[in-house]
Amino acid sequence: EVLRKTDRPGLLNLLELAGLNQRNLTEEHIAFQLAPRLNALGRLDDANLAVKLFTTTNSREARRLASHLEGLNARRKLLTDQVFQGVLEQINRQPDLLNHPVLVFAHPDWPAGVIGIVASRVVERFNRPAILFNAPPGGMARGSARSLPGINITAAIATQKDRLAGFGGHPMAAGLSLPSEAVPEFRLALARSVKQMLPEGIPAPVLHVDASLPLNEINLEMALQFERLAPFGPGNPRLTFASQPVIIQNVIPLGQTGEHRQVLVQDEHEQIHRVLWWQGADWEAPEGRIQLAYSIRTTDFRGHPGVQLEWVDARTVEEKTGEIRTARETDYIDQRAVENPAETLAELELPAGVVIWAEGLSNPPPGSRNRLQLKPAPVLVIYTIPPGQTELEWLLQQVKPGQAYLFGVDPELDDFPVFLRHLAGLVKYTLRVHQGEASLDRLAAALNHRQKTVLAGLDCLAARGHLLLKETGDATVQLSPGTQPAADPAEAEERLRTLLEETRAYRHFYRQADMFSFTHL
Repeated sequence: EVLRKTDRPGLLNLLELAGLNQRNLTEEHIAFQLAPRLNALGRLDDANLAVKLFTTTNSREARRLASHLEGLNARRKLLTDQVFQGVLEQINRQPDLLNHPVLVFAHPDWPAGVIGIVASRVVERFNRPAILFNAPPGGMARGSARSLPGINITAAIATQKDRLAGFGGHPMAAGLSLPSEAVPEFRLALARSVKQMLPEGIPAPVLHVDASLPLNEINLEMALQFERLAPFGPGNPRLTFASQPVIIQNVIPLGQTGEHRQVLVQDEHEQIHRVLWWQGADWEAPEGRIQLAYSIRTTDFRGHPGVQLEWVDARTVEEKTGEIRTARETDYIDQRAVENPAETLAELELPAGVVIWAEGLSNPPPGSRNRLQLKPAPVLVIYTIPPGQTELEWLLQQVKPGQAYLFGVDPELDDFPVFLRHLAGLVKYTLRVHQGEASLDRLAAALNHRQKTVLAGLDCLAARGHLLLKETGDATVQLSPGTQPAADPAEAEERLRTLLEETRAYRHFYRQADMFSFTHL
């Protein structure tokens, strides 16, 4: 209740950047959206910045700190996804790793700040305790462990204390260290100890379903009644329902890095229902007829109350053997540091049908394509730096290359005045040639930016009185000449500056990241 009424600038900016409606804030928003952003500070930067964010009374300082927090959280998500893909790749190379009652993985380049988060995802994915190590060759491996209820992971680790440089924790989580070269021997010894502790093996997970509820019977009034059981959490979980058999019609990636999914399912009445699958990218969507376990919550998107279905689990009506999801098999060739990218590209012996991706350049390479012109090809050249991780992932999904050349040409359109000047030029062209009907995808491709940045730029121009803007759906907008500026365009300008800074930070990361970041996409 206090958070719903707060006027602290830091909290208000944090809520805005997280896309949360202050008056409808719930315990789950705090747990799954606000807390991870604060947690990213301690993992990747100085946690004391949170104190400054909470206590500052300066609006500009609050915006700067909240934006910094948002950038760190995006980086934390990116690193977490990369390490998780690295775990799956190790399993793909060594399937016998899954034969152990405790899963132990190590890599010299895994960031120590996120391995605990990934260990939790591995536990959820494979229903076994997991330990991940950052293990530099010849140095000290530092690990983070996570467990399941009923399996005291710290007690299990303690059986190997003679091998360890140090350890500590509680039944569900622990930290430990030992020489990197000792990790394989530790894995085998720990497995033997856990087998002795659990002679009957690790029990299979059981999902408690509260009731069977066909999807076509759900309505807003029912969802509001369920919300009266809040606050929800480990001691009071949301109700879980089971659907009638349904068929998945489509799966759409969501989130900045595509980590979530929106699943469209068709019921026996041929009605389509949208289901949100948090962290759905960690799993393969089941095929055929399925029975869905789901929960229900209310939403208040743009002031309109609604119902949101959330994926909990699913099982096929006809039994089907599952498979481990493996990493994409693409060979990456690093050309980011070449002094003359155009000359280097011209000298490459590329096969027929190669796709050269370039956006936002006044003089792009011959035959290059933008995001609207992509097609599957054996070889992909990423000439300009993408504006974000989601766009890079989408680019690779569209082309599905066996080989990808990574160049690092910056279109240099991330500065506020430069971006706004180029966008204004595109708006003038749209008004003159297309009667003001604009595709956000085409504008984003022309500027090599994210769609939401382009929309924020249009909002900024509208706030300055340069145009009138009307969203018409399907990622299109109708533009017309402006009349007069808003009373205070500062808020729209600050939003645009924040998005441009996020893209600038990603491009910097793209130029500096080691190849592990790309070989595990």
